[in-house]
Amino acid sequence: MKIGCDIVEVSRIEKLAKNLNRVFTKSEINYASNYSNPYMHLAGAFAVKESIKKALDDELQDKFRFSSVELLHQDNGKPYVQFLEELQDDTKKLKIQVTISHTETLAMAFVIIE
Repeated sequence: MKIGCDIVEVSRIEKLAKNLNRVFTKSEINYASNYSNPYMHLAGAFAVKESIKKALDDELQDKFRFSSVELLHQDNGKPYVQFLEELQDDTKKLKIQVTISHTETLAMAFVIIE
């Protein structure tokens, strides 16, 4: 079992406004756009991605790209992730649990990978 944790200032994500597509998927951007403070939700997604990177084994960390993992939400709002592109085959057997918390200025995430 591996654990990853990250905390992000929302203002840091606001500075990425013109380059959101480099870090976030269309689905993540669309989800966040439904809220009055979309950057708060994108900061949560960023924290999840950083947490996953920290929890992955070294060989997977080398392949990791922010655009290769996508944060999604179940109908009840519970977050989960799916891997895209080059990491998909390498991560099929991983069980990943995610939790996110945020305020207006900070977002944090914890990830457990089994």
